[in-house]
Amino acid sequence: MRLTVRLCGVLEDNSITIVRMITELGGRITRQISHFGIRGLLSRMKERLLGRNFISSPDPWEDQFLEPPTSGPLISILVPVYNPEEFFLHDLIRSVLSQTYTHWELCLTDDAADQSLVREVLEKYTRQDTRIRSFSADTNEGIAAATNRALSESRGELVAFVDHDDLLSPHALAEVVHTFAAHPQCDVVYSDEDKVDAQGRRGEVTRKPAWSPSYFSSFMYVGHLTVYRRALVDQVGGFRSEMDGSQDYDLLLRAAPLARDIVHIPKVLYHWRVHPGSVASHQGSKSYAYERARCSLEENLRLTESADIDVEHGLYPGLYRIRRKPKVEKAAVHIVRSGSYPFVRPQRATSYIDIVGTDLVEAPIGSMKWRESVQQLCDESSAEYFFFAHGALSPLGTESLTALYEAVQCPGALAASPHVLADDRAEILYAGSHIDEGEIVNSHYKEYAYGAGYSFRLWTVREVSLLSFSALFIEKRALMSFLLSAEEWEDQAHAELELSRVLKGEQGSMLCTPYARFTSKIDPFSARNVVPFDPRFELGDPYMPSPPQTSL
Repeated sequence: MRLTVRLCGVLEDNSITIVRMITELGGRITRQISHFGIRGLLSRMKERLLGRNFISSPDPWEDQFLEPPTSGPLISILVPVYNPEEFFLHDLIRSVLSQTYTHWELCLTDDAADQSLVREVLEKYTRQDTRIRSFSADTNEGIAAATNRALSESRGELVAFVDHDDLLSPHALAEVVHTFAAHPQCDVVYSDEDKVDAQGRRGEVTRKPAWSPSYFSSFMYVGHLTVYRRALVDQVGGFRSEMDGSQDYDLLLRAAPLARDIVHIPKVLYHWRVHPGSVASHQGSKSYAYERARCSLEENLRLTESADIDVEHGLYPGLYRIRRKPKVEKAAVHIVRSGSYPFVRPQRATSYIDIVGTDLVEAPIGSMKWRESVQQLCDESSAEYFFFAHGALSPLGTESLTALYEAVQCPGALAASPHVLADDRAEILYAGSHIDEGEIVNSHYKEYAYGAGYSFRLWTVREVSLLSFSALFIEKRALMSFLLSAEEWEDQAHAELELSRVLKGEQGSMLCTPYARFTSKIDPFSARNVVPFDPRFELGDPYMPSPPQTSL
């Protein structure tokens, strides 16, 4: 009898546990779908089934590396070392010894590691090669202090920052030297990267855009490999210990406003190690770092722009949203509707937006008649901003216009675009454009509407090269410059290309923001439009990773 009662109790307890497990699993699956979409969830499930550290096969597109220069500046590779796996440390040092460019020094700081093997490894390599130097701290001081110690002992004109468990491509330093030589005003370079697991399998290539200040203020996309002119690092005072965990982001936030030029090397020069506990393996392993990054971003923006700036955590850990005080208390906006389709839901005034007019221009966008009509509206309207929108668009929420206005508060920003979603399915219809082999490409056309996109492109405010007149928020003065250009347009695609040229001439940028969302009953956007050759895009679109990538 007692056995029966005990068994019943066990079964009852197990039933409660099973129900709890099913409930928790359902919640986790729902959260994963909301973050990554069905395809993203299936991809992550595949990784879990094949092993936690499994990485897909390498990107099939091979980088073409230059021959190493025979002479050049000394590069100091600075590495803080604290309790790495021994074979990870061996692999890192061997990757430095394998460099095709040989004028380097490797400066390693033993930050009071618990493992005596670390000291033995460092001593072994310092005896083996005089270019390798190691230093020891009496107590554990943290990654920033350990890196600063290596910096103070280093002698190179250029300094590269590397983690103790990652790897350099054999061509990394050679490509860096070539880049600094080709860009004399360059003070910082960064490269593409991939991931490598404990078995040495490489994959998950991350292709990065050219220097994109708004994207960088939304997300530390620069990552590794990053190399600075030593003078710039000294000028900003090196790393700050209070920013340990986000020290790389904090350094570049302070250095970027002083850098003469920041150049991207579109080649994989760095292999980021994936292992349990690493940020590459688990996004939440250093959650404290996200708050430090937010504080650093807010502090630096308040110093360089205005005290009236707040930085919020964005749509995912490690992403940020900048709230700037509006230039005027209430912006006057004139809405220009295209297409015969009426607004499904009208655009309404908000606490920051005053709609001073709404007009329909029936002439095809880019035509001479359209140009004349828009010019007349500019002459007659008191608006400071114009919002061009296809009539099938409806705002998703009440603050979409406010979010567009918020985007153009960014220094240098003259125009911004929202995300446009299909009304009847979870697909992106528009989220910025780019140039690819003589065509205007709708960058994220028909991707999952609530996914992050490649390298969080759909969850961050970012620079783009082209925007569509079917969803465009623009300053009046920039619009007037565009309308007064002597260029003749043939259609909408040509007009959009000319707008890009004019805004670049005004030293202005165009942004795409995920915080402004519209839905559309029909699809007024095309996947591609053929345009004449434009020499500005001969080497590819600067703000689109090359080759273009789809969502993860």
